[in-house]
Amino acid sequence: MSNFGSLDELGRFLEWSLHGFLHNAAAGMWNEQILLSFQSPRSTYFWQLHGLIDQLATAMG
Repeated sequence: MSNFGSLDELGRFLEWSLHGFLHNAAAGMWNEQILLSFQSPRSTYFWQLHGLIDQLATAMG
């Protein structure tokens, strides 16, 4: 977390820079178009993608 002063700063960075990109990339990679909609939580891939973020936050302390 050396580039971020807090997990909140990291969260804002992810939300405003990578979040949409990751949803688009995952939708293409897994051929799961629901990831591009507000219905994305219905996909198990959504939870896998967001789980990676949780693991990152835990690892960063």
